[in-house]
Amino acid sequence: MSAPVPFLRLEDLSKRFGATLAVDQVSLALERGEILALLGPSGSGKTTTLRLLAGFEVPDSGRVLVEQDDVTGVAPVARRFGMVFQHYALFPHLDVGQNVAFGLESVGVGGEELSQRVSRALTLVVLAGFERRRAALLEPRLRRFFRERAAPDENDYWGVESYDDFSADYRHIQYSIDRAQERGSLKPWEARRFSRELQQIQYQAERQERRGRFNPQEIEDRLGQLRQEMREARHENRDEGRSGYR
Repeated sequence: MSAPVPFLRLEDLSKRFGATLAVDQVSLALERGEILALLGPSGSGKTTTLRLLAGFEVPDSGRVLVEQDDVTGVAPVARRFGMVFQHYALFPHLDVGQNVAFGLESVGVGGEELSQRVSRALTLVVLAGFERRRAALLEPRLRRFFRERAAPDENDYWGVESYDDFSADYRHIQYSIDRAQERGSLKPWEARRFSRELQQIQYQAERQERRGRFNPQEIEDRLGQLRQEMREARHENRDEGRSGYR
């Protein structure tokens, strides 16, 4: 029995930018419906590989094949590939539902089908009922609906550049913990506890991501609660210091 033909295959894909070798003979194969994560430090070629798949860069050597068709030289608009960029941009003049519908409308989806597709996408990412909200008010929680923006056809391939919407929050909170401990407004055991709680929140978000059940509101609520607990601890320690606590 012959092996199934991969939906997507890269063959010895390479790309240079001047003297820098960004992608070095990358080969891989994916079946339809598979999810693949490209892991590596900054500058290791993850984003360049996604750009080569989507057609935004031309490889120096190698091929990109979709269902055995060589699409290496096919223009991005004709590839039916999508890419969600790390620094995504919403249309500020459109509401949430209109932002989701944009890609669908561009390929001729309309009427009841459009409404149903938008509703399904927002339900999937726990944003049902926010269709008429201003997109700017929800921006930290909107990246998932870019599946409909990036790949209007549910059979299309789509790539997501690595990022975490809450990564800036994590870094800022940990920085605040470290600074508060240095200044003495948090005791060492309090700083350790808050750092552990922050790690637990990150772990919870990662587990939800892997299981496809990411709940951004829950993560936001937990981060908000952690910030409040830190404020209360700092105020309590400051009051103790004023009363002569050592």
